[in-house]
Amino acid sequence: MSTVPLSSNFIAPGGSTRWEPQRTFNYYIQIPGLAADRVIMLACESADFPKVNNAPITVGYFNDEVKVAGRAKVENATVVIRDWCTEVVAKYLADWRRKVYDPESGAIGFASDYKHDIYLFWTDPQAGHDRQFKLTGAWPQSLDFGKGDHTQDADIVKVNMTITYDFAFILE
Repeated sequence: MSTVPLSSNFIAPGGSTRWEPQRTFNYYIQIPGLAADRVIMLACESADFPKVNNAPITVGYFNDEVKVAGRAKVENATVVIRDWCTEVVAKYLADWRRKVYDPESGAIGFASDYKHDIYLFWTDPQAGHDRQFKLTGAWPQSLDFGKGDHTQDADIVKVNMTITYDFAFILE
């Protein structure tokens, strides 16, 4: 097995792009299926990427205790979305949330109507796809359309959404 020495030479001019550091701000979220004729791409200020853990189960084995993996628990993701006046993103998100719970009728929707697959893309500095996560069975647990504020004139309205999902996969 050969070892590769890691130094700044790998990201210096003339080095391989294989060693380009991933930037935290090069990502976007895609939600297909919210609109019949388009795939929704969200301009986000921040987003939580998949977090999955297994709590250990302790099992007695003769005079010892061993630990094995328990059920997998997928954590919710919080997404802060920049709202754009000329787009109808907020309407699509509100319609999606209404499929979960309709405040006019008080009805909870069918999971088959409100669950979608969401894609999170990390990109390289030239917007090429580097990594892709697929979140299956995703739906908006909560939706907060932000607030108006006369004291700030340089900020953008931000929509806060908590997304619940069943599974997360990293795709190639």
